[in-house]
Amino acid sequence: MEVVASLRDFFRMLSDGLSGLLARFLIILPFIVLLEVGRYYFPGNHYGLAAVELIISSVFLLILVHYLLVASGIQSHLSFGRCITFIFAYTLVSLIASFGFLLFFIPGLLIMAASVLVPVLVLSERAGPIEAVGNSVVAFKGTYPKFFLLIIILWGSAFLGGIALGFVLTKLGVDDDVVETVSRSLEWIGCMFNAVICVSLYQKALMYRGVESLAQWYESQRSGG
Repeated sequence: MEVVASLRDFFRMLSDGLSGLLARFLIILPFIVLLEVGRYYFPGNHYGLAAVELIISSVFLLILVHYLLVASGIQSHLSFGRCITFIFAYTLVSLIASFGFLLFFIPGLLIMAASVLVPVLVLSERAGPIEAVGNSVVAFKGTYPKFFLLIIILWGSAFLGGIALGFVLTKLGVDDDVVETVSRSLEWIGCMFNAVICVSLYQKALMYRGVESLAQWYESQRSGG
């Protein structure tokens, strides 16, 4: 897996799908506004607000990944059952990654990177949460150094961009509450960023393995093929 070529494919998909991604952001925007209103009126209800945010972000990512899969000519199985599985898988990965971040930053980052393909595997290959995590972990087996370098470049650029924006706003004397709201808004842009990462890397994994699905490759490995 070539890092430069993968970066080029990522930015091409981001550029081609930007209008569609923004259109889907408008669909979820009213719920984001309601979440911010909830934060204002119920500042002490941290667990409830976190649960609502988790559901909204998982549904948003589902909408984005489905759109990118279809736009890329990849089948996406969107149904009520798939939506529930998607939300459960997203919640599972988020909780495990959060636990990793509590232990130390690196474990959480590695967990998030290793499970980056989970959303697309749930929708495209009808994988269950555990199966999706397992297939995502082994998808880039043999190319882990290049894979993690690519993830660090993509996530690092988004992270540093957010820090730079917050620093500029603070220097301009913008109110801290406004800076905090802007920072939270960037998380939703990051969700669009992650959707593109997910689908572009899935395409790269299929090309690298020479298969039509990662489940097909995984089964061939288990059977010694």
